[in-house]
Amino acid sequence: MQIRAAYSSMVGDPKRIEPFIEAITRSDRQTIGDSIYELITTDLRDKMKHIKVPVLLVLATAGSSSATRRSPPTSPITRSW
Repeated sequence: MQIRAAYSSMVGDPKRIEPFIEAITRSDRQTIGDSIYELITTDLRDKMKHIKVPVLLVLATAGSSSATRRSPPTSPITRSW
């Protein structure tokens, strides 16, 4: 099953993947595609300096180009983990 192969690496415990697979198979394919596209193509690095409230910003760099691996801009609310 292509869905299982695509999403299995996103679940830490393989025994817990079934609820995710069931939800994915019931989901609208166009909406899933649109959401993934937005996640991949939206770059907020230049807008981060305008954020005035605390937020959790998750940066993924695995498999990305060196351009996306540059450090995000710092601000008074930026915290490195």
